[in-house]
Amino acid sequence: MNRKHSYVASLLLVLALVGGLGACGGSPETATQPTQDSQTVETATISRIKLYGSVRELAADSALIIIATPQSQVVTADIDGLIDFTLATVRIDQVIKGPAGVKTGSLIVVRQTGAYERTGLEKEPNLPQAPPVPLLEMGARYLLYLTPSGLDGDKASQFYITGANAGLYKAADDRNYRQVQRQQDENLPTSMAAEDAQGDQQ
Repeated sequence: MNRKHSYVASLLLVLALVGGLGACGGSPETATQPTQDSQTVETATISRIKLYGSVRELAADSALIIIATPQSQVVTADIDGLIDFTLATVRIDQVIKGPAGVKTGSLIVVRQTGAYERTGLEKEPNLPQAPPVPLLEMGARYLLYLTPSGLDGDKASQFYITGANAGLYKAADDRNYRQVQRQQDENLPTSMAAEDAQGDQQ
């Protein structure tokens, strides 16, 4: 199996680990890449098996719902040496749903597939793999629906965004959060306030 085929197979496996994701194909959504001197990137697209019918359903699939601000990030290929991941360390500004041990002001790591740059990684060819979902921006404020990574060792404490693009909302103003990347045929709001993040709980 050549490197490209190995990468695709590995990407499918990782996406299957993230809640609501499935194989590449169908009607994919692709993240927009920042231009970097016409640098070539390996592309990645996704289409999700599970489409959410409500905020309540998305919240039920998420172990953690928070308002958070990314503080730093690093790119790694720490699972199989083929797939790039961007790991963002985020500061929790508000806990909407989560275990008692998760506190406001604490730091957690959110793992996203792909990278805009591959600085420091030793792989041939040394090309970044385009993230299928826009990566978290440093200093921005987000409403995040998160799922435990399910990985071993130190990576067990990390999180994926539930449904990759489903659970990713960015601050539009002081109160409202707008979904970063819409999914066709999914019934989630384009924008919502933090107090509505668990949907109808009755």
